[in-house]
Amino acid sequence: MTGEENAPWPQRTITELQDGTNSIDIRAWDEVSPYIREGDIVVNTFPKSGTTWMLQLILQMINNGEETLFAPDNTLRHATSWIENMLIAPTDTVAKFKLTPPHHRRLIKSHLQLDALLFSPKIKYVCVFRDGRDVVMSLYNHCMSQTAEYRNATLKDAKLDDFTFFYENWLLHGNQPFWTDYFHHIQSWWKYANSCDNILLVNYNEMQRNLTHVILKLAKFLGIPVDEASVSFRQILHHTSFEYMKQHEDLFEPPLNVMKQGNFIHKGVKGRWRDVLSESQHRMYWDKIRQCWPPELIEFVHKDSSL
Repeated sequence: MTGEENAPWPQRTITELQDGTNSIDIRAWDEVSPYIREGDIVVNTFPKSGTTWMLQLILQMINNGEETLFAPDNTLRHATSWIENMLIAPTDTVAKFKLTPPHHRRLIKSHLQLDALLFSPKIKYVCVFRDGRDVVMSLYNHCMSQTAEYRNATLKDAKLDDFTFFYENWLLHGNQPFWTDYFHHIQSWWKYANSCDNILLVNYNEMQRNLTHVILKLAKFLGIPVDEASVSFRQILHHTSFEYMKQHEDLFEPPLNVMKQGNFIHKGVKGRWRDVLSESQHRMYWDKIRQCWPPELIEFVHKDSSL
């Protein structure tokens, strides 16, 4: 079972987020909301939980496995929209939405918790949940791989030279150095997943273990026809492989020289925390999630993890 059986319709109860990166404004959704239409797809994750991978996967499914991205003029950033990102003016997103042909399915990225989002019955929401221990390892690597200029401007208080501080601060506050609390973010989507048929939860470990099964599940949820025996299906698998995405990293990198070249697509593996976290740090993690989440959610997030 996922979520709560009789949860009410999701409402936005948070109108402002504390953002350590000064790059997020949830009010941008108000400007775009009138232009939302049936068939729009939102990929929602906590940062470093498979966002780019899932965006590329769905984009490939929409385009029947064809290579539609090319650098520098039509990267994943151009092919999708990130509405709450202040680095992209809301007026530009509105203009982009107006220009999109009616038959074209629009793909939107979001890192917002559900109670900070303008929820719409017209949108299909695909949410990827990832083991928090893998998230914090990937998050730390992501911050360390950013350019010094960007890091100094946005992450001055993160103390990236001290992983213990970074980990325990993230564990305590959940949102350091970003704008959304990992533990609350996951809980906010889980709460409504069972009562809203336009929300699909996907486990990151399942994407690694059996991507074919995930594609078939997405196809049913999004109404995208796929044929597991076809050449296009094999192309989808190829174009969403780590090897392909790493080789074509320029198609997926963020804008504005945020990352050092060649450092955006990292390893994407699970379990790196085993060689880093101490026994007490690991115990702190379990104490935290048992405090925040019901047993069913803990089991879902850690499926296929070596606990």
